[in-house]
Order: sequence, then structure tokens, then C-alpha cells
Amino acid sequence: MCFFPQMSSIMPVFPPFLFPFFIPWLANFAGKSKKTLESYKLYLYIICILLYNMPMHASSINNRETYWDTVKALLIFLVVFGHVIQFFIYQAEGSNDFWTDSVFKCIYLFHMPLFMFISGYFAAKSTSMHSWRSLTRYAWRLIPPCLSMGILLFLMSILKEQATIFAFYNGCTALWFLVVIFECLFFYLIMQLNDSWWYRSVAFISPILLALLIGNIPIMRHLWAHHHHFTYMWPIFVLGSYSHSLNFTSAQINWKWCAFLLPFVFLYCFFHSTWYVYLTPLKFNIKSFLIDLYRTLTAIAGSGVFLWLCKYVHRFIGKYSVVKNIGKATLALYVLQTVFFCKYEIIAPWLYKGVSYMGAFILSILLLGGFYASYAVISKVPFASLLLFGDRCFIDNKMRTQKYMNE
Repeated sequence: MCFFPQMSSIMPVFPPFLFPFFIPWLANFAGKSKKTLESYKLYLYIICILLYNMPMHASSINNRETYWDTVKALLIFLVVFGHVIQFFIYQAEGSNDFWTDSVFKCIYLFHMPLFMFISGYFAAKSTSMHSWRSLTRYAWRLIPPCLSMGILLFLMSILKEQATIFAFYNGCTALWFLVVIFECLFFYLIMQLNDSWWYRSVAFISPILLALLIGNIPIMRHLWAHHHHFTYMWPIFVLGSYSHSLNFTSAQINWKWCAFLLPFVFLYCFFHSTWYVYLTPLKFNIKSFLIDLYRTLTAIAGSGVFLWLCKYVHRFIGKYSVVKNIGKATLALYVLQTVFFCKYEIIAPWLYKGVSYMGAFILSILLLGGFYASYAVISKVPFASLLLFGDRCFIDNKMRTQKYMNE
């Protein structure tokens, strides 16, 4: 009998104690030496045991649409996979050519915008139920991880004798996605103060103009470090929130959504490697607006294709607890993967560099498992869970503990 019965459903699929015996096969498949992967054996074994015994997320006791958990689980894997391509295929060799990598481009054209769409979709329900109180709730969920990240990276910079106040600030803004979600939620609540179309139009455009204005003031642009991410994500957040208000559900995603495939392939083929928001942020000129419109349309088309494909993938993997739980813990996994990739040369200097694509794929799966195993351990300490993963994970941990005590 499994010690944690909620994970017994994955036992027939993947008994974790058998994983180390697959090392020789993985060595040939990933193109690495057996000796290199043998050094991972203990690490892999610990991860598998922790994954096998990972706790059931408290939200699973509620009636929720598991399709979105599958989508988020696959998206957070793409986040890790994209970073592995960047750091372990290209930057490990001293190259920045990952911007031109076809797999990297395919991932980065839609994965974070789709995350923002989903955030707006579920934030709309929260704001409609709690109005401005939801801003406080989201602040407790999003701000503690950012502050903790700043402190953590500041302490790591001390090891390199490079400790400055900018190390703390850069650490706080390293979790840019959480910062942008909070900013989007703030401006979205302002937009909901009046129902008239002219007010909402002004409330929609004004934050973009404000971000552009601040971005053109050298002193101010450092205070709003990710204004360029905001201008890109804000329209997609609003699109997600209004999709919820129009009663959009996953049941409406069907075979007709394959219509997104052709425009995405077309936009993908003509997308230039310098048009990423990281390289070409929105500015006050026509060319910049056209580029931003192009990448927004590409993100929407790519998101449509991915949601359509996930509809079929969900039928096969959505029933497994490991997928559901990873999908419910994406905030925590995003924080942990950011910490890792910001300072991976300190955290895991032994990791193999210069991997192939298959090696990167396998490494991404192992890293994601390691991140979730770390989350499963840290979440058992309430105060640490609050600091690193926000109030939601802190509350879920208390609910989970109470649930098991009642049983």
C-alpha cells in the first residue's frame, strides 16, 4: 500500500524506484556518456521518491476544471525547456544565438502570453467576487516571492563580493511575470470602475501610454523595470479577463480551433529574431507599434494552437495526479526555476553543459521534477512557503494538513 494513497494512480505508469536503472538507456538516447549520467543517479532517485510521495494540492478538493491544470503544467515545462535551451545549449558555449533557434522561437512566441491570458481569465472571476479586496489577496500571493527573491539574490551576490542595492532590486524584478500580473490587476480594477465604453477605452490605453512615457525617461525607466513587458502583456491580460466575462470555457475549444494553425505558421515564418519584446520593446513610433502588433497576433495564434492541442493531450495525461499537481503549483515552480537559472552556476555547477536537444528535453523533465520535489518539501514549512510562494500556497498547506487530520 502506498504511504500517500493519492499518488498511487501513477504507480502502474512509472514506479520511481526503477528510474535509476534507465540511466544507460538515457545515456545513449541523450548522446551523453554513461559516466556523466551515472553521477545523476542519486539525484534522480531522490526526485522520483519525492514525486511519488508529493502531497495532494488543497485546491483539488474543490470542483475545478482540470483542463487548465494540464495547460499550465505543459506551459511551465516549456518555460523550463526554453531556459535549458538558452543556458545549456547556447550560453554554456558562450553564444547568444538562442534568439534565432527555431525551437526556442516557437516556445517564446506564445508561452508567457498564454500564461498571462490564463491569469487574466481567472483574475476576472476573483475581481468580480471580491472587487478591490482581491488586490490585497493578490499582493499577499505575488509580492512576498519577489521580496524573497531580492533578498536571496542579494545574499548570493555577497558570495561573489558584488553586493549592491541593485542586486536586491534586480532580484525583486527577476520574477517579472508576477510583478506584471499585479500591475495588470491594478489597472484592470481601475478599468472596471465604470461600465461606459469610452471610460474603459481610456482606462485600457492610458496604462500603455504611461509605460511608454516612463520608458522614455532614463531616470524613471529603472523604477518601472519591466514596463516593456507590461505593454506587451496588458492587452493579453484584458483579453483573458473579457473572455471570462463572455463565459468562455474549455468546452468551447474544439477541432475548429485548428484554424489558428495556418496563421501561426505564417507569422512564425516571418517573425524576425530581433522582434522579441526583450530586444525590441514598444516605443513611440509606427514601426515599433507594428512590431508589437505582429508579436501580439503571433502570441494569440500560437496560444490558440496550443490550447487546441492541449485539448487532446489532456485526454491522455490529465487523469494523472502528477500533472494536476504541477499545474496547480505553477507559481511556486516559476519562482524556483527563476532562482535556479539566475544562479545555476552556484546551485548546480556539476550539471552537464552543451547538451543536445534530446538531452535538453530530458534535463528539463528532471529539473521540473526537482523543482516540484523542492516545492513539496518547502511547502511543509508554512513560513517558508509564505515567503517563497505567497499566501495561496501557505493557505493551501494549512488546508491540506487539516484535510489529512480529518481523514
